This record gives sequence, structure tokens and C-alpha cells, in this order.
Amino acid sequence: MFQWEIWYVHQQHARKELRPVQPNDPSGYDRMYVIVADPTGSSTVICCPIQNSISGIALTEVELKKNYTTCIIKDCKVICHEIFTLPKHFFDRKVGFIRPGEQDKIQTALVAVFDL
Repeated sequence: MFQWEIWYVHQQHARKELRPVQPNDPSGYDRMYVIVADPTGSSTVICCPIQNSISGIALTEVELKKNYTTCIIKDCKVICHEIFTLPKHFFDRKVGFIRPGEQDKIQTALVAVFDL
């Protein structure tokens, strides 16, 4: 796994296995996450979720238009203010990659989140 890859996460499995148990997500599907950091030698990665952009794009969100990559089939956004550290075994398969232009936007949004 490498920074900027897009992966599907077995979300329902992850929510049940984490301690403390996370709130149950009513969706019946797995979600895509962007790897924002992959600490060397760690069994976890730091990631941000991708979700649809029906509600618009906020300051700490980065837009990914429909067909940005084959896995993005509708307008979406990377939610940079929702940062997770998840075990690598929750990740099912790599489905895409964030391009350099959006990498810069995600880095800027993460700086805004942490007020650096």
C-alpha cells in the first residue's frame, strides 16, 4: 500500500471489529478511502473516506468528478476532516490513484484541518 492510492475498505467488518465498537453504518456497501500516509513497518494506514458530493464541497473536502478514475462513477469528494487509522487487513482491493493536482489539494486541506 502506498500514499495516494484509492482502496475499498470492508466497512461493515471494520466497524464491528474495532474497539470501541463504532456506530453501525446503515449503508450495505464498502467505501473507498484514500491512503494519506502509510507509516513504514506499521500494520495500519492513515486514510480519508471518499463519498458522494451531493451536499457540495467544503473547505476541507477535495472534489473528484465523475470518471476521474474508473472507480469514481459519480461526482465525489475526499473528506479530509475525517481522518482514520485503520488496520491494513480491512482494505480489500486497490481501485485507483489520486493524481498530483488533487494530491496537492488534499495536502492543503489536511493542513487546514490541523490548522498548521
